[in-house]
Parts: sequence; structure tokens; C-alpha cells
Amino acid sequence: MSLKDEIVAIVKQFPGLTDREITDRVRGKNSPQQPINSACRSLQDAGLFNRRRENGLIRNCIHRVDPGLVSLCEIGFRRMGSWVWRDDKLKIEWNEGGPESSQNALYAFVVDGCVRYVGKTTQGLKKRFYGYQNPKPSQKTNLKVNPLVIGELKGGSKVEVFGLLEKEAINHGPFVLNLAGGLEDDIIKKLDQLWNGRRQDSIS
Repeated sequence: MSLKDEIVAIVKQFPGLTDREITDRVRGKNSPQQPINSACRSLQDAGLFNRRRENGLIRNCIHRVDPGLVSLCEIGFRRMGSWVWRDDKLKIEWNEGGPESSQNALYAFVVDGCVRYVGKTTQGLKKRFYGYQNPKPSQKTNLKVNPLVIGELKGGSKVEVFGLLEKEAINHGPFVLNLAGGLEDDIIKKLDQLWNGRRQDSIS
């Protein structure tokens, strides 16, 4: 079990622990706290922890407990933005600066902390998501997912976007491995997303 796994397990059982209290439980009393600080901040950056200040102390709570989301964050998925329903239109609010430039990417739609869809794109996220916002009659996946996202938003749910961007080419001999294409099938198979359904319904 990794350090992050240990921390998540303890905070699930005892929500609201400080970094010091987590350190005492994981490493023993008076152990150096810095590794726990770093791990908790990383879990917050990944969208898994909510670190709130109370009476001068920072306390850790699980923000999301879906094991599928934990697994995705462990391989590098990060929160990139949220879908919103505004002015009778589906829009996406990106994190500050927008998504990093990358042609190959995996992404997940996360509804109230639970993974609901995983897909890949070779177009870049902004261009790919434009299709969800404005589905054309021939785009079966966009037509399928668009009303699902809108329905969740109208029902009061939070729909976030997590992504894994391919930052550099991965070579296998003289060939280039597409990370998004290589991971998508197995992620969908193992997480069994509600909206993906059978493999032929997954995003290309």
C-alpha cells in the first residue's frame, strides 16, 4: 500500500484529521511531517481531498471516495474543469489557463465524485468538447452524452472533467505508442462506467 493509499484509508475512517495527526498514525509520534504534508496537498490537487482551515488548523476530509476516481488520479488524471448549464446552453468552465496543449488525451466525466464516462481524443480537449456542446446528427456519442450531462446538471449534480494529457511521445522501438489509445479500453473494462456501456459506445 502506498503512502497516499494509507492516508486515504485513515481519513476515510477519521475525517478531519490534521497532517500532524495523520503523521502520528501512519509514521508514529514525532515523525517528520513533511512527507504527509506533500501527500495531502497532492491529494487535494488531484481533487480527492478537501483541506479546510478550522481554528488555525488545516483538516483533511475525503472530497470524493469513488475507487475509480482514486485509481485514475493515481495514474495522473487531474481535475481540469466543470460542465455548467447556463443561458440554456451546455458550457465548460476550465481551470485557470484552460487545458494544456496536447493532441492525445484521456478524460473522464465525474458526477458528484463518481466516474461516469471515460474517453480519449486525438484532437485536443477544447476541440473534442465542442462536439459535446454542439452535437451534430451524425455524432452518435455526442448525441448520447450531451443529454446525460445536461440532465445531471439540471438535477443539481456537479459534473467535473478530469484529464490525462500525453506530454511526450512514448516509443516502442521505432514505433510511437499512443498512451490514450492504449489505456482507454482497459480503464473502461475495469471501471465499468455507467455511460460508456459496451465498448462500441466508447469515445474515439
